[in-house]
Amino acid sequence: MRAPPCAAQILSPSPLLLMSSPRPSRTVARGLIALVAGVALVTACDTTGSFSPSQQRWGFIYLNALRTNAGEERIAPNAQFFRGSVTSVPDARIRTDSCFYVGDYTAPSGSSITGVTYLDAGANITTTIGATATPVPRMSTGGAPTYGLPTGTTVPYLPGDSAIVTIPGADGGFPASEIRGRTAERFTISAIDPSTQTIPLTWSAATDNNSALLVSLQYTPSGTSARTQEIRCAFTDDGVDSIPVRQHQAWSATTNVNRNVTVTRLRTSIVLVDGGAMELISTYQVPTPTP
Repeated sequence: MRAPPCAAQILSPSPLLLMSSPRPSRTVARGLIALVAGVALVTACDTTGSFSPSQQRWGFIYLNALRTNAGEERIAPNAQFFRGSVTSVPDARIRTDSCFYVGDYTAPSGSSITGVTYLDAGANITTTIGATATPVPRMSTGGAPTYGLPTGTTVPYLPGDSAIVTIPGADGGFPASEIRGRTAERFTISAIDPSTQTIPLTWSAATDNNSALLVSLQYTPSGTSARTQEIRCAFTDDGVDSIPVRQHQAWSATTNVNRNVTVTRLRTSIVLVDGGAMELISTYQVPTPTP
């Protein structure tokens, strides 16, 4: 196992790799962490043009793989735009090649972000994945604009396809902009089983450096009041690594009531925009969620 670079930062309970940003606001960071699973609830909206120089504009677009029971891969693009201060943003280029104990496991879910002002980015944004352009309309959740397809609506795509997201922008809101990247590719990985030895990992590697592999080891210790616990790992997406005994032994313990493993390929792209930045975040998870 490679030693972690000192530049990397992981904030529990984040399922993402993070790139540090000035003017920390832990409330906002926790909200961004939850957003990877879907559009969060929002609490405020203001499209005026005046704000403090320390308040940056942020745009986050999520392209997370879904897979039907028939094996068809689908996607439901969603996005949020706001201004505020954040501690960190997902960055698949920063990898730690190590594991850490999270504590109580919390399934990813949408979450309110407080302390930020949500921004209008136009009536629709457009995601072009492969050759298919999809308008993603502005929605109102809790009185603030977010962007997503109607409930239950998904579009077919090929994991690994190129992705272009076009933002028309709005006066006093988020500026007109565009971001390009790739969707996270599907992958296979060797079985991750309990062991009294180092657990070797082999998987189908990514094709460039804008990808990382995240492993979540979940387990419930014995005892009627025990809560499910989590150990989380992050690896360079080069197809081979390992989990030392000291980092997985709690998960491997024979006294556990149950165990579970989820593995996620994370891809990110970041571009600067007027007054801030925009990020494209794509994941492919195994097992893959259904629409």
